[in-house]
Amino acid sequence: MINPPQPQPEPTPTKSGSRRLAILGIGAVLIALISSGISLVIYTASGDIYLDRSRPGFISDTEKPNPQKPANPTPTFPADGPINQAALDAYLKNLDLLIGEITAEHDAFSADSLSDEALNITGSADDQ
Repeated sequence: MINPPQPQPEPTPTKSGSRRLAILGIGAVLIALISSGISLVIYTASGDIYLDRSRPGFISDTEKPNPQKPANPTPTFPADGPINQAALDAYLKNLDLLIGEITAEHDAFSADSLSDEALNITGSADDQ
């Protein structure tokens, strides 16, 4: 005849689960500390720490930018004064001149429109 199934004994809780969780947490913290330490050593040894500009005043800027006034500045309304028809006409006239310069010099879809000359990018200080 067929024997009825025997009841299975209930598993007893063990403390190894909490110990494994603690080991996992400590291991994750150790891995994070070790990898952060290694990256900081590489960051310092490569000299990139001296180029970090997010720390103002760390390295003084020896070369200040030379602001040059463009030949045709971007047309703007004056900060003070009335906005009347004469001011609007002057603004639109300057804007039309600027748009004319842009469309006359470069085809918008050509590769020349992104050249250094078109973008007014000059050589760096190393090139001089």
